[in-house]
Amino acid sequence: MPRILLIDDDAAVLGTLRTLLQKAGYETIEATDGREGRRMLDGIDLVITDLLMPEVDGVDLLGLMRKEGRTVPVIAMSGGGRVDPRSYLEVAKALGAYAALSKPFDLDVMLATVREALASRA
Repeated sequence: MPRILLIDDDAAVLGTLRTLLQKAGYETIEATDGREGRRMLDGIDLVITDLLMPEVDGVDLLGLMRKEGRTVPVIAMSGGGRVDPRSYLEVAKALGAYAALSKPFDLDVMLATVREALASRA
């Protein structure tokens, strides 16, 4: 069963993703920021991370993962902040994210993206 690491500082988003992915047959583990998530990367098949979080954000996490040579696919997501969310999503793609989704996202699109990202590892 694929293991998916969910990283977001919003409990509602974590809960929604957990429910969606567990119903689809995936194992999930959760972190509330990139610092915590970074410690949980071993044995993970996919990372889904918010980009704007306290401590270590998703952009920093992507950079650290690439520096460490980690090849696990990452789905980045952002609702924006002070600027248009597309700016953050473009940065995530430039840092190697498999996909970048704007919040709020369609659950069917998220699930399809998860399946594609996991298939890309095979």
